[in-house]
Amino acid sequence: FTALPGGYRMQSGSYWDPGSESFMWSSNEYNDNESWNRFFHGTSDKSLRYKPDKICGFYIRCIKNE
Repeated sequence: FTALPGGYRMQSGSYWDPGSESFMWSSNEYNDNESWNRFFHGTSDKSLRYKPDKICGFYIRCIKNE
């Protein structure tokens, strides 16, 4: 799939790195304050997994199970 690089909304409410990175929530929580996330950089075909605070704003991608 194609992840468009839209950046993310930081805890302060400002936006970070639109146009070169993409951040997407996972459906799996880490704890009450953090949830797993996937990070995609525009120049790489790899993704990284980490657990930011839930107050941050990331994209979601809906996938239909068949």
